[in-house]
Amino acid sequence: MKKILVLVLVCVLSLQAFAQDKGTLEIETGVDTVFVTGMYDGDGEFDEIPSDISYTAVSIPISVFYEIITGLQLGVKAQFLYFSEDWLDASGIGQPAVGVKYTSDFGLGAFLDVYLPFGSEDIVGTEPEIFFDIAVFYDGKFDSFLLYGELIYEFTLEGDDELKQDSILLTLQPGYQIMDSLAVTLTAALQMQFDVIFDGESVDDTNGYLFSLAPGAVYQPMDMLELSLEVPITLFGKSQSVANYAYWGINFNAKFNLL
Repeated sequence: MKKILVLVLVCVLSLQAFAQDKGTLEIETGVDTVFVTGMYDGDGEFDEIPSDISYTAVSIPISVFYEIITGLQLGVKAQFLYFSEDWLDASGIGQPAVGVKYTSDFGLGAFLDVYLPFGSEDIVGTEPEIFFDIAVFYDGKFDSFLLYGELIYEFTLEGDDELKQDSILLTLQPGYQIMDSLAVTLTAALQMQFDVIFDGESVDDTNGYLFSLAPGAVYQPMDMLELSLEVPITLFGKSQSVANYAYWGINFNAKFNLL
C-alpha cells in the first residue's frame, strides 16, 4: 500500500513540475458513497436486504492528468475503497491505472485506461488481472443547455482456464445552466454485462444489466475549480452471474485545472 501511495505522489509531483512550463494540470478527486438496498436476480426481480444488515461502500478516487499537447492528456488514477463489516469488511487501494485522453475542439473525444495488476490484497485479491477501459465521449454546450455522453467498454484479455466478463457502460448527462457558475444535471447510466467466458467458451445466460438515474448540480466558483454533487439511485436491473446491487448514493467531486 505504501509503495502505491509513493508511486502516485511521485507522478503528481512530476506532472506538476512539467505543468510549471506549459500545458494544463488537471486534478480530480471526491467522495462516492453507496448504500445498498437489495439486489436484482436473473428475472429482474428485486430482493431486499434485511434492515439489520448494512451494505455500505465509500470510494475516494483521485486522478492526475497533464496536457502534453493541445487536446492530448496523459495521467494516472487511483482510489481508496472501504466496505462495511456486513459487506466485505475490507478497505484499501484498488487497482491503479495509467491513461491517455484526447478531446477535439468540438467536444468529441476518446480515452484509454489500463488498470495495473496490483493493489491492496483485501480489495483486489491475490492475483489481480490487467483490465482496460476504452471509451468515446462527447461534451457539448448549446447556449444554456449542456450535454455529455460516454460509452465505455471494459474488458480483460483472455487466458487459458480463466474466467472473464466484459461490460459496457453507457452514460448520458443532459444539463441546464441556470446561471454562469451553476448548472443542474440528470445522469442516466446503463451498465450491461456480457455472458461470462470461461476457457475461451461463452457460458449461456450469464449476462446482466443495471440502470440508474442521478439528479445533480455543478458549481464553478472560479475558472480553476469545479464542484459537482450527484445522488444516484438504481431503477431496475438483472443479474445471471454477478450481483447487480440496487442502491442509492451520494457522489461529491472536485476538479482543479491548474495552468
